Amino acid sequence: MATYHSLPGPRYSALLQPPVLLGQTVVVLDAVSGIGLATTRRAKVQGARLIITGRDAGRLEDVADEIGVDATAAFDPRDVTLLEAFLVGIPTPVDHVVLCMPALRPVRLAVDDFIQVREPFDRLLLPLCVAWFAVREMTQGGSLLFIAGTNVQLPRGDVVSAVATDALSALVARLAPEITSVRVNLITPAALDQPESVAAVAIRLMSDDAVTGATCKVS
Repeated sequence: MATYHSLPGPRYSALLQPPVLLGQTVVVLDAVSGIGLATTRRAKVQGARLIITGRDAGRLEDVADEIGVDATAAFDPRDVTLLEAFLVGIPTPVDHVVLCMPALRPVRLAVDDFIQVREPFDRLLLPLCVAWFAVREMTQGGSLLFIAGTNVQLPRGDVVSAVATDALSALVARLAPEITSVRVNLITPAALDQPESVAAVAIRLMSDDAVTGATCKVS
């Protein structure tokens, strides 16, 4: 069963402490806007070496120049084939992988075609692909962090999205004891308009070696 934790937003006094990710390599998938961008910036402040991706090559290079990163890759991480190729091609040991997952859109069995019904479950392949990489390549003691697109209350009748959301939490809880070399956690923001709060929790989860298998709700 998934474990749920409610974590507060950023504690700015923490910025006065020594960098918690100093010398560690962090991969942020979809890092050019919103929560992904905020997480990338905070990881840099905390001393991380950064490898970032984005779907927009121009925006990706702008972010890389602004923040200062070690490497970039322009592709859509929702494409599992491209995601796998990127992960296996990383030339350096990786300590943490942050996957910013696409937001769910409401789905109704009565009105949508089956491709739309299947879409929320297709996205579960993304964390599985990252987990496959972690088992083989990641540094002992690192972490996988999945950030859901949003955790707003789904409309009544949206059984598909509700089940897919529950399945993501269950997947993280099951992966944690299976992948003992790294920690696996999920953040479910209540909204997408507070990226700094979510990013602060992301840094804490990357640096806290006591938490794994948890779904952390950020309000």
